[in-house]
Amino acid sequence: MFDSEQELLLCLANIDLEVFKQKGCKGWKYVEGFQKRLASGQGLTNPQITQTKRIAKEIYKYYNNM
Repeated sequence: MFDSEQELLLCLANIDLEVFKQKGCKGWKYVEGFQKRLASGQGLTNPQITQTKRIAKEIYKYYNNM
């Protein structure tokens, strides 16, 4: 799906949350919180990165119109 954690985090940061919700993607509350943290200049913690990996399928679906 994603070649690296960096690619996954970059995609996460660039998600339009309203479109993500409209597409019926799961985990939007995680995306919302993680985007706020990234926007404030803080990185994600190891547990947050693990959770991002768990919802990687939903992020992939968002970007590939599945």
